[in-house]
Amino acid sequence: MPVEVIWGIAAVALLVIALALAALAVTVLRLSREAHAALVSGQRLLWMLESELPPTVTQLRELTGKLDGLADEMPPRLERLDALLDEGEETLAAVRASAEATEQVARVPLDAVERVRHVLRRGGPERSERG
Repeated sequence: MPVEVIWGIAAVALLVIALALAALAVTVLRLSREAHAALVSGQRLLWMLESELPPTVTQLRELTGKLDGLADEMPPRLERLDALLDEGEETLAAVRASAEATEQVARVPLDAVERVRHVLRRGGPERSERG
């Protein structure tokens, strides 16, 4: 094999290696840009977490305290509401009983009036006795 062919093959090999290194350099450059963008985004996220997380945690602690207080206040209020409902049921039962008694009291004179009307429609007491 002549020396010129060997030098030609070596030149082509060096050219292929140079193109591969250039492609590798472009890929590394793109990758470094993406890594830089990810780093910047991560820094922004970290800044947001550092600035917004403490007030949010503080608000959550305050809310938890308020909910605990509300939970402590609920049982007596529920007991009072239950007592009021029981009292309301008792009052309703008393009103029903009173209405029934009033109806019975009012029915006696109405029944007497109805009997008198009935007797009068028949023609009076004489007719019913003769009847």
